[in-house]
Amino acid sequence: MRFLLLSLLLAVVSASAVSNGFAADDPYAVSGIKVDATAQSAVVAQTMAINSGRARAWQTLYRRLTKQQDWGRQPALDDVTLQRLVRSYQSRDQRSSTTRFVANMTYIFNANAVRRILQQANLAYSDATARPVLVIPLAPGWSAQTPWTRTWKNSRLLPWRGAFGTSFGGRG
Repeated sequence: MRFLLLSLLLAVVSASAVSNGFAADDPYAVSGIKVDATAQSAVVAQTMAINSGRARAWQTLYRRLTKQQDWGRQPALDDVTLQRLVRSYQSRDQRSSTTRFVANMTYIFNANAVRRILQQANLAYSDATARPVLVIPLAPGWSAQTPWTRTWKNSRLLPWRGAFGTSFGGRG
């Protein structure tokens, strides 16, 4: 029974890990930028808020792509250049009145334009993201003395194992 439950749980976890691996985030999309602006009209407040978020999104993207040692060398970009770098943006949790605009923004940057700016500044960067990997240990013959068995039994190395007891596949 335990083996069946463990097998079922492993199948669900592996299916979840595989589906999450295919939905990898775009490294050039920066989410969670909170904007808030007040002006004489809602349209002007919205424009000011969106423009104010671009610089913070650029800094977040720059720090995501570059080494920490290079953070002090971040290229200073004017508003026009920043506007051209952003391919699109989306607002979430948007609230506005006749004079105020508040939202949670996502800015999606033009990857080629960002790469060009970083290359012109002679900055090393990495925009590759690794996909999660699920490792399933398999062995042709079960033995209590194999490294895999000892690792899977050791709840200190795999804390989630404690939830299923110390038996491994119904043995030991």
